[in-house]
Amino acid sequence: MKPRSHPTRPNILLVITDGHAAHVAGYAGDRIVQTPNLDRLERQSSRFDQAYCASPACTPSRMSLLTGKDIHHCAGWANHWIIFPEHRTWPRHFTDHGYATCLTGKMHFGGRDQKQGFQFRPYGDLRHALGHQPEPLNLFPGYNLQESTGVTEIPESLNHDVVVTRETLAFVLEHRSAHPQQPWFACASYSRPHPPFTAPGRFFRRYQRRVFAEPIPKDWEAAYDPYTLNLIKKSWQTETTQEINDRGLQGFYTALNYVDDCIGELLSGLERAGALDNTIVIYTSDHGEMCGRHGFFGKGHHFEENIRVPLLIRLPKGGHPKRFVRQPVSLTDLFPTACGLAGLPVPRGLDGIDLSAWIRSGRPKGWPRSCVSSMYCQWGSRVSYASGAESTPPSTPPFAAYGGETGNTWPSKERRPCSSTLVPIRWSEKTWPLRWGARSCSANWRRWLLPDIPGKNTGGNVDKIGRNFRSLPRESDQRLRTNIS
Repeated sequence: MKPRSHPTRPNILLVITDGHAAHVAGYAGDRIVQTPNLDRLERQSSRFDQAYCASPACTPSRMSLLTGKDIHHCAGWANHWIIFPEHRTWPRHFTDHGYATCLTGKMHFGGRDQKQGFQFRPYGDLRHALGHQPEPLNLFPGYNLQESTGVTEIPESLNHDVVVTRETLAFVLEHRSAHPQQPWFACASYSRPHPPFTAPGRFFRRYQRRVFAEPIPKDWEAAYDPYTLNLIKKSWQTETTQEINDRGLQGFYTALNYVDDCIGELLSGLERAGALDNTIVIYTSDHGEMCGRHGFFGKGHHFEENIRVPLLIRLPKGGHPKRFVRQPVSLTDLFPTACGLAGLPVPRGLDGIDLSAWIRSGRPKGWPRSCVSSMYCQWGSRVSYASGAESTPPSTPPFAAYGGETGNTWPSKERRPCSSTLVPIRWSEKTWPLRWGARSCSANWRRWLLPDIPGKNTGGNVDKIGRNFRSLPRESDQRLRTNIS
């Protein structure tokens, strides 16, 4: 039986997947992948075609999304970093304004606080680690990207994404029964289509020998800038073949199809119960996935496939018709925008922008963003001084920062240093990894690309750097904004 009364403020359902490349979806024009549930949601939503994550990696992107702050303001340098207590998170803000808040699934929180303002967390990684279900078992404790592709070895009822659906449904239905007048904010955070690329066999068999990755560039080492090349070699893959990449793309399609099925079960269950009548539904992903483009898989790069993410926002019934928005959006905007849509005050000090007025009106004129930034600091930012050079800062950095990719290849013989667009950020004693940021432009937005020095990624004084940059004076921040906008 449906509750007889409804809360005045709208409920919020935030659905997050991990590593969904924005170009792979039925509604995005892919004629092979099956995403019927996301396609249906897209037909009811505003679709933001130029949405970008603040960092092409799990933890920093999620830290930025939940705090509404850019990476250099929330110390989201890389995976395993911690949201420090002085940052007011999206769920904590909604909890303090009378919402019942629940997180189900993975969120990659570093440190002991595994709720970060959510009141309830019935299921999730719940530990200081990345929290993916380990499979295939022969690859444990890793998953090795493309080579993880195959039929899941985990009983379907125990699969992470199935449990996320069931537990999110259980929370909402129980809460509506017990407290029908209290609004709720539920986050369903799914692990797929991030590797391991596994799913029940019925999904995997749909894409075998039907999906093929782009050809690997013949001279692939000469095709990339030093940052990208070093990241590929050090992190995501060492050896690959066209056959391995083909299988990896088939696995990605498999995992995406499967998580779409889980999301469909969640939305259908809530709809049958009448729980979506007064609910804002937001769908996005923490970052993208290379999907074999440019010859490799993984994340952490500033290619379009890595930093552009899907973003759908569906208002309650009668809120607005379907719209297609081409203006740039950052995932940092979701926190303040949700506040605006729910009628809550927007906290001070956020980098994200409240887009609620533009979403309601459907008028892109006067869109408040001209660019978005994306930063990843695991490589290219943890660089200590050379031995014996700690006492004074360098007059010029002993490295060059390079612009982001603008095409399919990088002209390595004509490397284009970005010295003319280097932006001074801050210098810290003994280390200066974040002293410089480089910008490059693509159409109507900008990305940050930090430099890399092969063999010198020592990570020295990283915690101190995080602390320094979290406390950047607002006037310094304003000068930085002026330089990059």
